[in-house]
Amino acid sequence: LAHKRHCDPWRFGVACKAWKFGVVVDHDPKDDARILQVKPGDAASQASKLECLQDIVQKELGMTDFAARPLHHFLFVRRDRIVGYLTAEQIRDASRVLTAEEGDSSGPEMHLETNTSKVPATLGIHAVWVHQTARRCGVATRLLDAARRKVVFGYVTGKEQCAFTSPTSLGREFAATYCGRQDFLVYA
Repeated sequence: LAHKRHCDPWRFGVACKAWKFGVVVDHDPKDDARILQVKPGDAASQASKLECLQDIVQKELGMTDFAARPLHHFLFVRRDRIVGYLTAEQIRDASRVLTAEEGDSSGPEMHLETNTSKVPATLGIHAVWVHQTARRCGVATRLLDAARRKVVFGYVTGKEQCAFTSPTSLGREFAATYCGRQDFLVYA
């Protein structure tokens, strides 16, 4: 009973009825979904709710440094539940991942090898999380599309200028598919 009480609130996503902050940057009435953007410095009164979501994401992705940078937060909300979360920042450059022919990428969780030369990049994707019940439904793609339109003021970032930090094996697959190339960009 205690286990059920603890897990039920997150079984279909993180409840967000009381989240009254962020700007709606995308809305789809067909599936009752919207994407909210929270910029650095927005909604200090709701910081604890954002921290709660970050705790869940950190546990699932194994990340630790949300607070270390000024990030833009994008929340994918469907039927009063957060089922997707993306954090992004403006960057200047990144490195290309070496493809299987160029480097040793044999293990699925192995550290990515990168080219030492830097290439221009404008959007850094710090984290992408999608609740397990909403995966493979386009949630991450819609979040990244919103970030490309909104993080850099007055500019829509091209897919070729998006870089990712330490993606998981599923994240690598997503980044390669989204960017249309196996040697997608990464940054620290």
